[in-house]
Amino acid sequence: MNCSESALHIKSSRKCPIQTKKETKNGSWNECSENTERAVIIEKNPEALLQRVRLIKNAKKEIILSTFAFQSDESGKLILGALHDAADRGVHIRLLVDGMESWIDMEGNPYFYGLSSHENVEIKLYNKANPLKPWKMMGRMHDKYLIADGKRYILGGRNTYNYFLGDFPGHKNYDRDVLVVCDEPEKENSVNQLLEYFETIWEQEDSGYFHDNKKLANRKSVKNAVLELQNGYQKYFEEN
Repeated sequence: MNCSESALHIKSSRKCPIQTKKETKNGSWNECSENTERAVIIEKNPEALLQRVRLIKNAKKEIILSTFAFQSDESGKLILGALHDAADRGVHIRLLVDGMESWIDMEGNPYFYGLSSHENVEIKLYNKANPLKPWKMMGRMHDKYLIADGKRYILGGRNTYNYFLGDFPGHKNYDRDVLVVCDEPEKENSVNQLLEYFETIWEQEDSGYFHDNKKLANRKSVKNAVLELQNGYQKYFEEN
């Protein structure tokens, strides 16, 4: 059983004796809880990539992804392919990336232009890099989370590229995420707190749109990039 399945199989019990709640501190708290949210740790990089792809694939209405760094390497392309596939299904995508990192990794990149030019996608950059205002360059955004349909999210220390996700050649960073599931969110649930936080950052004056010109989709390089993303994503999901 993988980590998402284990989270989904945990049942909540609303009728729990008070004395049992007090006694259960470090034991089997999942067996007796009034909290409607369930969480599980994602330890390994390959599982971290797979769970992100699954969360995106199963989304019906909206996907929110906030990340410090997003590269178009193997794992980054798989996430881009999953997001593009979701957008094709009519899912609304909002992507928020740090302005300095996006200047390095996303500017002039046909893979990101293919996503940003989609009618169901919005991409914003937090504190866009501006060489004429060097004093602003230290204003960075290190958030790393993915929310699907306002019910499930992954949050932790992993950025969106090979260094953190998947099992590709090269040096790896070993970090952790938590997958939180809440099929019936209530006002006080953490998923709503995270959504509220995202909206605050999204609406800030320092958050500006990445290239959203729909005509970018007509470029040959962008068309080829989108086709590559679609094929790579389909192959990955068929194998996993």
